Amino acid sequence: EWYAAMFDRADADFVEMKAFMHVGNSRDRLDRDVMPDHEAVVGFTEAVGEYLPTHPVLRDVEASRVALLAREEDTWVPKLKGGSEFWEANPYGS
Repeated sequence: EWYAAMFDRADADFVEMKAFMHVGNSRDRLDRDVMPDHEAVVGFTEAVGEYLPTHPVLRDVEASRVALLAREEDTWVPKLKGGSEFWEANPYGS
């Protein structure tokens, strides 16, 4: 609820939820076993999304452990509106 309120106050069109990745200098700060799996990222994104009904989950990419909430209407980037052909594309290319 707190995160959703922050995103709502920011009037964000897009909110990207990304897992901590155990790479680079982060390996010195946290153990690999605290790195959330993709299901945890999607679960957290869906929980935040319950408080942001205008921002459904439009895309998630398991390999990157990332999920995106995006405003369906009134976005400042018309090409990225929900349901546009942009969202139909394969994120990994053809």
